[in-house]
Amino acid sequence: MKVATFNIRRDCDGGTIQAFENRKPLIREKILAEKADLIGFQEVLPHMAQWLEEALTGYCVLSCGRGAEFDDEAVTIAFRRDRFHLLSYRTFWLSPTEDIPGSRYAEQSEFARVCSVATLQSRETGKCIALFNTHLDHVSESARRKGIRKILDAIEKCPYPAILTGDLNTFPGSAVAELIARSGLDLTDVTAHVGTTFHNYGDAAEKLDYICVSREWTCTSVCKWEDCRDGVYLSDHYPVCAELELAENGTKDE
Repeated sequence: MKVATFNIRRDCDGGTIQAFENRKPLIREKILAEKADLIGFQEVLPHMAQWLEEALTGYCVLSCGRGAEFDDEAVTIAFRRDRFHLLSYRTFWLSPTEDIPGSRYAEQSEFARVCSVATLQSRETGKCIALFNTHLDHVSESARRKGIRKILDAIEKCPYPAILTGDLNTFPGSAVAELIARSGLDLTDVTAHVGTTFHNYGDAAEKLDYICVSREWTCTSVCKWEDCRDGVYLSDHYPVCAELELAENGTKDE
């Protein structure tokens, strides 16, 4: 299956060439052409989630805002309806009180941070998997470490093969990356050698975007979606797409 992580850039560039309105046609065309089975989006405002639901024919779009009123940005999950049944979906806050909307760690930025989880069953094989999607804090390293620990705890408790997508706002070799690598969960960053993902429309060169998989998965290829048409990019991040295969006996306990 094809799994993508896509920081879609919140709609805040009005009046510029990179305005969301200008990027919409390219985004829609690319996703429908690539036919990714699962997509973890970041920075999705409510009206953007509505547009994704309308534009992505054949996809189910799941979105829950990070704010106290379920507003503001979401880490939206999209999956192909012809490939999966939805078994469950939840969003938890990266905070000491994960079930309280809008909650946050004291040391992080003013923005709440969340992880959304979709448990899906393959229509073809009947096997179940779980996609965890997140966007860690952009200010506090301590909040990022606490946030990823909370996500890793949730992955450890998950009974199904897991995939973690997200903008982790951290570089390879950082404390957060080391926590993932040394978690004891055998999570592999299949995007480790993909290079730059955050480009800021050509003004930066950093890797912030990750796809990490549990031991039941084999990655056969990874690529970045670097499309740019008439100076308009998909986003200020390159979406990253991995082709994954689940072991034939692919259950977490096996």
